[in-house]
Amino acid sequence: MLSRPHLSTVTHLQFFPSSRVLLSSGADFSLTILPAEPIAPGSNGARISPVRTLRGHTRSVTSTAIIGPGRNILSSSLDSTVKLWDVSSSSIITSLNASSPVLSMSLGERTPVPPDGEEPASLADGANAHISDPREVAEAQSKIMFCGLQDGTFEIFDLGSKSSAYRSSHPSAFGALTAVSYSQDHHLLATGSAKGSVTLYDIRALATPLTSFERNDSQIEDLRFVNGESEVGLAIATADGLPYVAGIVPEGPMVRAELVGTDCDPVKSIRVRTGERRMEVWSAGNDAVVRRYLV
Repeated sequence: MLSRPHLSTVTHLQFFPSSRVLLSSGADFSLTILPAEPIAPGSNGARISPVRTLRGHTRSVTSTAIIGPGRNILSSSLDSTVKLWDVSSSSIITSLNASSPVLSMSLGERTPVPPDGEEPASLADGANAHISDPREVAEAQSKIMFCGLQDGTFEIFDLGSKSSAYRSSHPSAFGALTAVSYSQDHHLLATGSAKGSVTLYDIRALATPLTSFERNDSQIEDLRFVNGESEVGLAIATADGLPYVAGIVPEGPMVRAELVGTDCDPVKSIRVRTGERRMEVWSAGNDAVVRRYLV
């Protein structure tokens, strides 16, 4: 099965929950919806055409997210916007303006009420918002987006209030935030920078980082939380081709596992999957190889 849904680089690709449809984004400013149904035997080389193309960004689309079953999707872009889309009509429901070009994005649920019953004011406004557009699904009201920005800051958007809920006050000393990942279970936010630093925050107290570390000055390409029975770690994809898993809770930061096998080609994407007996980490990079590790 072959498809060329974009005029230039494909920047992001993911399945809808049904696993029968793909969402892609590109450096050509567009997003596409592609069928991913199995094809009949003997149809090798069949070309797959997009069933929908979504246009509205004015610069490269950098990341996407799918809400609920997939009636609404989100996209971030170098045009400094995050857009909420209605898939069925290929139209924009709302466009949120970031403070700088958005390089990375992670979707999650709104911050839960802390044990003392005091809800953080910065993220509370969206809780009482109402759906005013029939194209918007109810699930979107509880979502927040964590965006890593080109100027070295990160910004949080609340889809309930359709507004910016928080922006870090000082740019990172390590350059643009090229990767961001949110662990809802542990209330943790991780950011990765263009100069190789990884910073960890508790989203209930964002003003002061929990920890920050770097192994070298190679750009962080992707981050994913690794949740064990008693430990929390980060799978880290790097531009030097030396991905690794770092332990961060309860002790850390420290290198827990080296993900060897690459030939120093940049590793662009990393994913974590819980297997029957062991954790699986998958990586893909510029050497055109997808690798599976048991950690």
